[in-house]
Amino acid sequence: MIEFIQQLPGERTSLLCTSRHLLGWNGEQHLELPGLAPDEGAELFQQNAPNRIEEIELSLARQLSRQVDGHPLGLSLLGRAFNESPIALSAFLADHETYLLSAENTYIGVDHRQRKMFANFAYSVGFLSPELHDTLSKLWVFHAPFLRDVAVTVLDPEHDAEAPETSPVVNHLHALWQRGLLTREAIPVGDDSMYLYRLPPVMRPYVESGAWSVLCRGDRAGVLSVAFGIDTALAWGSAHGCRPDRAGARDG
Repeated sequence: MIEFIQQLPGERTSLLCTSRHLLGWNGEQHLELPGLAPDEGAELFQQNAPNRIEEIELSLARQLSRQVDGHPLGLSLLGRAFNESPIALSAFLADHETYLLSAENTYIGVDHRQRKMFANFAYSVGFLSPELHDTLSKLWVFHAPFLRDVAVTVLDPEHDAEAPETSPVVNHLHALWQRGLLTREAIPVGDDSMYLYRLPPVMRPYVESGAWSVLCRGDRAGVLSVAFGIDTALAWGSAHGCRPDRAGARDG
């Protein structure tokens, strides 16, 4: 990064960087980005709760948007959590407000915006099943995009790859992606494709802080195989006979 900056022509070149921290460069100007306006936040919340869109009162959705300072990722996660929950939006809103108040004592030592962000993550995760919660708590070991078969090898080592039934981890990854807790990218492999999953970087601190993984954090030897890049991941998949995922298929 430093070498790239040093090669930029002249002093009139400007860089636009996004970060939670100032970089400390000469001439740096700080601009704090606001969240979405209440109407925009309400619309985003609706988009992420398609199964319950008729139950969403816009006034309550706008209130929720103000409650989370219009944070786009928070609203997306909350929308998907509400989409899967059985409770009414008014109860969802009240429960979330109570949770935000409790976060004041839970997430000590972080700034206001990050505390709200962690609280939104935690509240959304609270609607997961114990099995999904368990899988999510272990994903801190992946420091780069990973194949589903790699996840099965690491998180479900007793699964027989030759068995006709798939590992529960496959369905868990798909469900976590649907909830917005994982991102997924299709990589072409011949006429088919493989999906690479990734834990959003902004969520990593939360998952690491709350990971009740049976994997020992001190056992870095077991983590080395999951801390590689895209090319290596695809090479690993090819060498271990990973089956390409049909594009658009419910692969997990």
